[in-house]
Amino acid sequence: MDLRFTPEEIAFRDEVRSFFRDHLPDDIREKLVDGEHIAKDDMVRWTHILNEKGWAVPHWPEEYGGTGWDPMRQYIFLEELQKTPAPSPLPFGVNMVGPVIYTFGNEAQKKHFLPRIGWPDLPWQRLHPRAWRRLFVVPSLITLVVAAQGWWFWGWDRLALLVLLLLPFWAARAVVLARRARYAVTDEVVATRWGWLEVTWRFAEIGKLQAVQLTRSPFDRRHGMATLWLDTAGASQIEGGLRIPYLPEAEARRIKAELEKRLAHSRLRW
Repeated sequence: MDLRFTPEEIAFRDEVRSFFRDHLPDDIREKLVDGEHIAKDDMVRWTHILNEKGWAVPHWPEEYGGTGWDPMRQYIFLEELQKTPAPSPLPFGVNMVGPVIYTFGNEAQKKHFLPRIGWPDLPWQRLHPRAWRRLFVVPSLITLVVAAQGWWFWGWDRLALLVLLLLPFWAARAVVLARRARYAVTDEVVATRWGWLEVTWRFAEIGKLQAVQLTRSPFDRRHGMATLWLDTAGASQIEGGLRIPYLPEAEARRIKAELEKRLAHSRLRW
């Protein structure tokens, strides 16, 4: 048995190697070399690059957007990913969910879900510039109350000072959360991205919307922001509907009007 690459496979290896060398962004490569975490935005950029080349789902059949490569070419592709190094295509959707859908799903499910798995980009937007203040208010007030009680009722003056040292932490946490938070609204889905050490994504299909509510606290009114609540059919009883917090008021009202217009002209899907 001859396990050496054929001339065609060597040419393919050289093509993959040169593509990774010329198209992988330097900052992503440096993160991988240094052993750093690859952020979601980095994965989206790289997936976009692979998608334009037609390599975002390399092991899928051609009729579903894949490459149609044989096992040896798939092996070469993955080997060059590791050598470069470059991020692997999104593992859960590409390797687990997609193959189940194109193998066992009906044609409607294939048409609806498979393109979104191969290219998951969304037009992510930032929250209100002063959203961090809203995130800072509640924990800072609790901290001040605990420190005041400790000093006034129990005479824990040193402990009260230590508790007050939490305020800079709450401020830093609020700034980081606000900077990392994102939301997106498209013709088909509303999505949010939230978290710091652990990031959570939530999605709601437009066709499953039942109601849209806009709320504003006194703090929100003072700073010109608002929060949208989306009630969707089949939403988890634990998590409830989708929430898009601390938007600029004008943007929140525009999104609400647009979603209500779509809601009035669409049939509810469960």
